[in-house]
Amino acid sequence: MGIPNLTTLLAPYAQPLVFPRVVDTSSTGDVNIRSEHDAPNARPRESTPEKFPGESAPRRSDAPAASGRHGSTRTAVSTNPNPTAVTPGLTSVTPGPTSIPLVIDGPALAFHAYHLTFAASRPAFPSYAAIAAAALDFLRVLEAHGGVVRHVFFDGRLPYAKLSTRRGRQAVLMDQLAMLRHAPDNVLALPAPVLGSRLGPEMFNIPILGKSSVPHPPFLVAAVQDSLRLSPWAKVTRTVPGEADGYCVLAARKCNGMIVSGDSDLLIHDVGNGGVTLLSTFQLNEEGGRTTLTARKFMPAEVAARFKLKSLLSLAYMVSRDRGRGAVEGKTGYAEKAKRMNNSPIGLFHDWKRDYDIPSSIPQYWDCPERRWLDARVSEWIIEGGIALDEAEAKADSDYDPNSKWACDEIVPNMFLPVLLEDSTRVSAWDASARIRAAVYNIVLPDGRTIEGPHRACGAPSRTVDHCALEEETFWLHLANARKAGLDEPAAWRALGVGIACAWMADNERNLPDRGELRDVICGRMRGDWDRLHFAAQVQGALWACRFRRQVQRLFGKKADTGWEPESDGEMPGVAALCDEPVEEVRGDVEAFLDQMYDVLGVERGMYPEPEGKKERKRKRKQTLEGEAQKPKPASKKTENKFALLGEDSKEA
Repeated sequence: MGIPNLTTLLAPYAQPLVFPRVVDTSSTGDVNIRSEHDAPNARPRESTPEKFPGESAPRRSDAPAASGRHGSTRTAVSTNPNPTAVTPGLTSVTPGPTSIPLVIDGPALAFHAYHLTFAASRPAFPSYAAIAAAALDFLRVLEAHGGVVRHVFFDGRLPYAKLSTRRGRQAVLMDQLAMLRHAPDNVLALPAPVLGSRLGPEMFNIPILGKSSVPHPPFLVAAVQDSLRLSPWAKVTRTVPGEADGYCVLAARKCNGMIVSGDSDLLIHDVGNGGVTLLSTFQLNEEGGRTTLTARKFMPAEVAARFKLKSLLSLAYMVSRDRGRGAVEGKTGYAEKAKRMNNSPIGLFHDWKRDYDIPSSIPQYWDCPERRWLDARVSEWIIEGGIALDEAEAKADSDYDPNSKWACDEIVPNMFLPVLLEDSTRVSAWDASARIRAAVYNIVLPDGRTIEGPHRACGAPSRTVDHCALEEETFWLHLANARKAGLDEPAAWRALGVGIACAWMADNERNLPDRGELRDVICGRMRGDWDRLHFAAQVQGALWACRFRRQVQRLFGKKADTGWEPESDGEMPGVAALCDEPVEEVRGDVEAFLDQMYDVLGVERGMYPEPEGKKERKRKRKQTLEGEAQKPKPASKKTENKFALLGEDSKEA
């Protein structure tokens, strides 16, 4: 997360980093950056996974195939949307004698891609697809010029010591959202259209002027993870059971590689013969139809030796303690104080540096495909809950806590929900999907509790949520009805989100959006005035709850005995496919789905709940569900499976 003034203090010790290849782009004058594996009819090049300390050999199944009945390939980001206008691949002119091993800080890459695309598309917000395309292009640029991506790590849990920093950042996002809501022109601009991958010098080198004054898209890191899952870097990408920084250092030591990050915290670690390159220092230079890539690198071991220190940790500690004065002390003054701190066996310094301990390995039980692709918040909730697949695996973990789930009756993990792009003057958009999340928590921590937040735009504090099972599976019926109506997969899942949000509104005696607005959101048109934005945020929150449910059930389905079959609800599209405005028209009968949704919810086919009230609507909803459940099913299906209804409807679609 960065130590203020540390980068300024160490800037004189930065060294030039020149990537070993020069790339020829003069054949067409097009500066589209594409690697050789992007060429038409070429077999995609996959980065070779490197065996990590403490993990088993990589398995080919770790990168799921992109094919599937329900079109999971929709989440892939196309770098050439017009197949008749093929952009030539990069041609290496002067291949260097060696390549540069690279270890990528995944969240830093995602936010760097966001800042680049936002700077290029202002005042419009970039789409998730544009952000993901820029992230993949950045990796292509690195490899085309002689880098080799060995690892891409995503946070699986942030240390408890950074809780106050995280809450501070969320408070800033809430303030930004409130300011945006009350701005004179308070309608968010539509995303810029994605015309393909255009990360040439004119965009690669866009200056990022300070921090953004608007909140970033809530699921941008997940969108980049989705794109990496279907990329040549799938096998070297993973969520780790901790902060990505430590695992980046561990990997860089092993491969003598260069860590690529935007976090100055990484400058203080001893990475052996490796180094650290900050994303802000990269420059793509073009001259005469050829491009070269340069950056600035920091070699922490060499810098520490020049200061006559064992490592830069003690120096960083002194800088962090002197934030108000900046670099007034000068390098010499800080170094002298750092030496005294280094020789002290106890004290605040040793407590402080525990937060920067490097893990020895990745736990064996973490090395499975389901954990490699967990969203950060899902992973964090699982780890904080002390949840393993079984007790033996928990004890095999070097960080096993005897006070975990296996040794005590109750544990209360945290779920830090992101700040949605919602109306800050209204009830939190996350409330519409609260029951879904509570049911997911209950799958693996029955009758437990989870602390959620702070996630409300109005700044409400955290709250404790009691885990509970759903009394009915109404929301899956919405998905089944969407498929009956012939909606394509992204639209069908958006329809599910609409159904969840509308069910919450009906149960809480709130007016539903008008039919036209419901239709627009199902079709992916989620931007507009604040009424539309808030409802879209409720739908997106519901879709994330479904994503959370799928990830948890894939990992714990058998243990939790939910009766859930892995493919019974089809393949859920990625963030970009669900949250971006689609390029093509939605297929299917949206009006038919809306009619079915009104019937399921027990409301009139308009804006208002029926006059008989909540209890009568629930009774009608229960009758509808019982009627659906009594439909004859093939003998080969397990009728006790509460998702069997969805499976049958999927076939009828």
